[in-house]
Amino acid sequence: MTTPVRPEPGPELVEGPVSKGRRSFDILAVLALAAASPFVHAQCALSSAATPEPPWVQAASEPAASPWLHANGVASATGVPLERAREQARSAALAELGQQVQADVRSRINTELEKVTAAGRTRTSETFRAVSEVLSRLQLRGAVVINEWADVPGCRLWMRVRVSAEEAERARRTATSDAAAAGVTERLAVARDGALAAAQRQAALAEAGELARLADPALTPGFSRDAFELQRAELGGALGAARQREDQFKEAMLRHVQAYGRVSAAGAAAAGERRGAQREALAALEQALTLAPAGVPGYTLPFAPTERLATLFADLGAACVGRQWFERRALAVPAALRDGSGGVGATPAASTAAGTCDAPRLARERRTLALAGRTVQLECSLTLAGTRGAWPKACTALQTALIADGALVHAGAGRADLVASVHAAGQIEERRDADSGKSGWRFRGKIATQVRGTGGLDLADEYEGLTGFNPVSAAMAGDLLALAVVQRLDKALSALWDK
Repeated sequence: MTTPVRPEPGPELVEGPVSKGRRSFDILAVLALAAASPFVHAQCALSSAATPEPPWVQAASEPAASPWLHANGVASATGVPLERAREQARSAALAELGQQVQADVRSRINTELEKVTAAGRTRTSETFRAVSEVLSRLQLRGAVVINEWADVPGCRLWMRVRVSAEEAERARRTATSDAAAAGVTERLAVARDGALAAAQRQAALAEAGELARLADPALTPGFSRDAFELQRAELGGALGAARQREDQFKEAMLRHVQAYGRVSAAGAAAAGERRGAQREALAALEQALTLAPAGVPGYTLPFAPTERLATLFADLGAACVGRQWFERRALAVPAALRDGSGGVGATPAASTAAGTCDAPRLARERRTLALAGRTVQLECSLTLAGTRGAWPKACTALQTALIADGALVHAGAGRADLVASVHAAGQIEERRDADSGKSGWRFRGKIATQVRGTGGLDLADEYEGLTGFNPVSAAMAGDLLALAVVQRLDKALSALWDK
């Protein structure tokens, strides 16, 4: 039987007396180097003896009449050279001095901004970014170190600096002017931003006006009060008009929403009431989109206004008029007007395919849109030779035209949606032909027509009336005058409703 040979252990496994001694020496060397290194054990740079804390370290603020402004700064003297600690303490004292001036500047600017009412301010408490940027560059000249104290137990170095009150006030005035001028620039940029609501832009312009009072061209090169006033005048007028449009837009949208709510509430049996509410909703929405086609910044609608407008046009049987409304504004025609279909529960409108929306159809739709379902009261009179009387021919012709457009004409008492009046005053002239002995008659005088709605006067037309000679009779001349007057009124109404 062969005995296996056991291998000798390698050097890394042997721990003899020599290896143990060498390791102990290495550890001691490392500890000695660590004790001598300043990076391992930081030392205090203050070598003087400890002294009591002087009163100025905890000094309160300066008296109001003091000719000086003081500030303290402190820095650690551990692990840094003494001169470095002095530099840091002095910088801290100067920073504190600047903070006192900055606080006063911020107070002055905020006081000025408080003159703008809280409802109109763009910010309520913070001073704006421009102030911080300007104050970060604030410099105080003539500041000197007047005291130094070494806090030996705490290894800290204290310094006290001071600057004359006159120099501090100069710095305050300059910093206030610079910050106010920067704020004016910032506020003017906000006032010009068309993506913001007019109310917010007006508030920014008002704040710019208050800040401009603090900016001094003599202290802030580049700032011009005259230039600012020109910009304020220009922006003020534009923003005033924009604010008015936005307010009118909101009012019109409110009327639209209210009328549209009545459309939904009206049942099938109340067709006249439903159509009247649709007409009001359409008119209000048209007005709103004319005032602000893209809407008002910050005013979000729960529906798409152009789609709603197209639906109302189609529901009211005025698809061609609606299509023309969009085409005149270079807008895409919504599907409700392209395929002739109306909204939910609406009677499908006639096709508006290319070529079918001719002038007669457009005129018919406009008149129907304006008159269908509305009550109209007629007033007609003819005054000849100073004597006023009824003018039945004019009322009959006018009534026939209005009924064809779906209007409900009545002559009784009570409030009507529209009052149409036709009045003529003049004389019937007679002319006899010398050769044939035959006579002809014509009217010469003044004509006045009016259409008045519940909201006021819609149409007024006054002109001189002169007909051709009629060979039948004086009465026929009056009848022909009535037909001519109604025809002119009809054209005027079509033009009035052609938006």
